[in-house]
Amino acid sequence: MIDDSTLSQSDDERADASQRSLERKGPPATIPGYELEYRIGNGAYGEVWAALDKTTGRRVAVKFYTHRGGVDMAMLAREVEKLARLSAVRYVIQLLDVGWNASPPYFVMDYIENGSLEDLLREQGTLPKGQALEIFREVLAGLMHLHNKGILHCDLKPGNVLLDTDLKPRLADFGQSRLSSEASPALGTMLYMAPEQADLNAVPDVRWDIYSAGVLLYCMLSGQPPHADAPWLKTLQDATRLEQRLEIYRRHVSDGNLSKSIRTICQGDTSLAEILEQCLATTPSRRFQSAESVLLALKQREVQHARRPLLILGMVAPLLLLAVMLFFFSFMYRQAREDTAAAIERKAGEKNQWAAKLAATSATTQLDRYCQFVVRMSEDPVVREQLRQLLSDPDYQQVAADLANPKNNADPKWDATRARLSQHPVTERLSQWLLDYYSDAESPPSASLFVTDPYGTQVANRFLQDVSTEILWKSFAYRSYYNGTNRDYAVESGADDGPLSSHDLTQRQRIQGVHISAVFPSTANGHWKIAFTTPIRVDDAYLGVVAITVDMGAFVEFENGVYQYAFLVDARPGANQGTILEHPFISDLASRGLIPDDIFRARLAPEALSEVTAVIQDPLGQRQALASSAGHEAYQGRWIAGSAPVNCHFGELDKAQLRDSGLRVFAVESYADAMRPSEQLSDALLRLVTWLLLTLFAVFIALVMFAMRSIRQAEARLQVRDAVATEVGSTAR
Repeated sequence: MIDDSTLSQSDDERADASQRSLERKGPPATIPGYELEYRIGNGAYGEVWAALDKTTGRRVAVKFYTHRGGVDMAMLAREVEKLARLSAVRYVIQLLDVGWNASPPYFVMDYIENGSLEDLLREQGTLPKGQALEIFREVLAGLMHLHNKGILHCDLKPGNVLLDTDLKPRLADFGQSRLSSEASPALGTMLYMAPEQADLNAVPDVRWDIYSAGVLLYCMLSGQPPHADAPWLKTLQDATRLEQRLEIYRRHVSDGNLSKSIRTICQGDTSLAEILEQCLATTPSRRFQSAESVLLALKQREVQHARRPLLILGMVAPLLLLAVMLFFFSFMYRQAREDTAAAIERKAGEKNQWAAKLAATSATTQLDRYCQFVVRMSEDPVVREQLRQLLSDPDYQQVAADLANPKNNADPKWDATRARLSQHPVTERLSQWLLDYYSDAESPPSASLFVTDPYGTQVANRFLQDVSTEILWKSFAYRSYYNGTNRDYAVESGADDGPLSSHDLTQRQRIQGVHISAVFPSTANGHWKIAFTTPIRVDDAYLGVVAITVDMGAFVEFENGVYQYAFLVDARPGANQGTILEHPFISDLASRGLIPDDIFRARLAPEALSEVTAVIQDPLGQRQALASSAGHEAYQGRWIAGSAPVNCHFGELDKAQLRDSGLRVFAVESYADAMRPSEQLSDALLRLVTWLLLTLFAVFIALVMFAMRSIRQAEARLQVRDAVATEVGSTAR
């Protein structure tokens, strides 16, 4: 702590007092009825001793005024008068006895066990904020009693605040105190007195004590008084004249800015910082006008702090409740949407599976029509008779084995032979026979009809109204419609190396009953096709194969809508698994003659083939040629699909058996269209809940505003009380 000796004592007097104190060994005098025990300390005008009251056994403090030459007896008389006025105030050291006529004169006062606030600060440095505020309140309460009795202390500092056994403060040393009616100046202690007090012409003011009380609080929180920087203290000490020192002090304090340091020592307590800053205001009019005003401000701060948890709870709890409600609503809304979407997807899948079964029944009828058609063709006497004649023709027998080798299809040396055989009577009669069948009103739509010999060589064909001579008498034994498998063999397979023997021909793999081929590119026009074939037999003789081919997308028709339609897929294992055979978009492009090159290579994802119901993304895929075709965007996106196998009656007409053809019908529905009612309901619910939350939030804001208004009204009432207290303080002055 900085030394806080009262300014009114000169340096020579202080040095003389110190010297006298050091020279004296015992008490300066004896007092009847009191036993002096030990010296407590030295003051500006004498010594303080602890003594024992022999009558009551009570320990007291005796203040001797040993420096009679510097003692203003009138001042002592005023101090006694003021202490007498305060005899019933517990916040003040009580005067017990006075020895005016003794040598030296003395006062007998209460003995305070715990020393002064200065001693406590010297020992601890700073005090906890709670303890500092408690002492500050007690000091202010003492000042309030003093001021109400018309007394101004004028020299409040840590050394003049004594602490009793409960560490309650007692105000002491009223040597510089003044009555409110007095106009004589009173100089306090440097760093503790208000700047306007440092004037030999100043009139005592209640606000001097308010400033000094603020300095006390500052000291308790920071460990030193404000404005106590070392360079300035050196300047102050170097000044020789009192007026000069007072001027330096006034200018230094008035020019200082304590806002930052006050907020630092208040540790973020904004309301306390504002109170302390107003106590230490260098302009008296900006300072608290009375001790009651400071106490009211402290009370208001306590009320605010007490309300703060409730205010925080009142603000946070509804927000937290809204947040919890929002979280649970979001979770439940998302879960409900997912559950609803899953239920709709499941129901739509089941519905589409049922639709797929109906479409598959229609497809079965159409496939049966093709299968029965080729069976009737194979049983026709004309084709049987003509093939018998061909097989018995020596000219044919001579080249049959060579022509049956698919490797020779591209060999030019056989072109002349093929041209000659194209004029063969059997070829002409069979081609006419095919034309008759093609022209029959009961014939199903087809791209071509053809007949092969027993070894896969095409001996007659009919494409629409013409015969394609380019493929006559070429071998198609590698095709799936002849070999009876689900794929075409490679023409370069090693089984066809060199000339074929009659044994090789008879052992060649070939269909044994009605067969639906894999999709294959047409040799005539390049379009993908599918063929329905069956062998021509008489007794045990294998005479050949008759076939009808259909352009992909033209042999089954479904009733389709904009958001719901059906399509046909080849689900058989192999290279062409997943090939889309019939699709409304393909049919539409074909009807307009706008079929792009890769449209027949559209594939359905393998995982979609393994599920009875599934969600399919872009059934036609994202092929560049398709994406550039007008109308393709209508078939993009997600679709809920149900599927069903297409069965077909295989075998002779009177012995046909219903078996899985390997084709599968998919009935699909737009995912967005299926989910639209649920989305609309979800959007309506979301809007409803949003309005509900906004309404709750608005109510919450209204309640907060009402609470803030109530707080402001309470603060206004406190301000009225502050104004009344200020008026009382002004009256006291």
